[in-house]
Amino acid sequence: MLRFLKKYWVNILVLSVLVLLLFYFLPKEKARYLQSDVELIHEKSDTILLWTVSILSAFLFFWSVKKIKKIKDVVFLILGIGIVGLAFFFFFNQVFLSATFYMNGLSKKDIVYKTYHVAFIDKYKSTLLLWDSHFKKSIIADQLLKSTDQLNINERDSVIVSFNKGILSVNFDPKITFVKAIL
Repeated sequence: MLRFLKKYWVNILVLSVLVLLLFYFLPKEKARYLQSDVELIHEKSDTILLWTVSILSAFLFFWSVKKIKKIKDVVFLILGIGIVGLAFFFFFNQVFLSATFYMNGLSKKDIVYKTYHVAFIDKYKSTLLLWDSHFKKSIIADQLLKSTDQLNINERDSVIVSFNKGILSVNFDPKITFVKAIL
């Protein structure tokens, strides 16, 4: 057993870190964002990862192409780099997503207030659907109900939600600050 641990300690460490990121850190961080802001973080994370994969692939190609003597080998090189780049993208997708969530939440630049309309709330106050009239989009915001038990929220009400604006200009930590009842 000890020999196994000595031989594979790096693999065990990497696997442990990935499991912690997937099952502890990511769900905890996603709970700090509204659905639309999670999508923005995904886009920013994917952009950073695509640039990283592209730069590494280009470096690998130019480093390897010097040793190639046949045209046929260039095709296999491009195919191999493409497969490695795709594997790198899928393997490190969650790592970059976790890093992007962490980077955005490092510092609070400003407090932002947005007004939403309550499109739906169930009678048990466990499901909340908000309508963003600016972007003409509905947002699932169930996490807001956990912090606002004292507020009486009904359908068609207007709610003002405060956010902290992160380093990447993505809002996080939403809290309902005011409810305006529509009669």
